[in-house]
Amino acid sequence: MCLEVQYTPYLDNETRKRVTRPVIEVVIEHLGKPIPPTLGLVDSGSECTVFNAEFGDAIGIPVERGTKKSISGVKGAIDCYPHEVTIKFLSGKHAKEIKTKIMFSRDYKHPFVLLGRDIIFKLYEITFNDNEKKFVFKKFAP
Repeated sequence: MCLEVQYTPYLDNETRKRVTRPVIEVVIEHLGKPIPPTLGLVDSGSECTVFNAEFGDAIGIPVERGTKKSISGVKGAIDCYPHEVTIKFLSGKHAKEIKTKIMFSRDYKHPFVLLGRDIIFKLYEITFNDNEKKFVFKKFAP
């Protein structure tokens, strides 16, 4: 069984153009304290899942007490701190909730959290269809 999701339109702050991206709603929680649902960009080019440190602050994670790591991307390197959280995404029979480590960074300043290959791509086969502005999730067999 597959789940098709339409790309989400938004206004890109840098280019001031309306664009569409493959995003899904995501929630993280730590010690039973969740953040409100936010949007996560499903990014096959990212090695890891990255949230702005403000999300960690909001659920009581002492972000800078983690082990600092530097990750590189298109716009250069940023400092990140891995912390264990419960992450939830998708809904219905496709829903997933897992306890895992994600990165928090004060340098990450994008409109979406970044859902990289370290978590979501290990749980689902994900197909992007840019022509039809949709992406498809298929759970891997247990």
